[in-house]
Amino acid sequence: MFARLNIKHGPNTEQLVLELPLGQEDVMVECDLGYSDINEKRVERMWLDLIFEGPEMNQITMRDITFCRYPRAEL
Repeated sequence: MFARLNIKHGPNTEQLVLELPLGQEDVMVECDLGYSDINEKRVERMWLDLIFEGPEMNQITMRDITFCRYPRAEL
């Protein structure tokens, strides 16, 4: 299972793909946008795609999804 974070900024769309760890009760992933080529002043929208490999005969329960933004400290 993969999570793809899509960020539309101006005419461009940045995509960050992360693999979700399976076999755990609580799953958490983090995206570090500091390494991406986005212009944060032009961000228009974001959305998350969940990608399932072989979705047949699988059951997934999503109870809570939290998005947080933590700005980087200035050095």
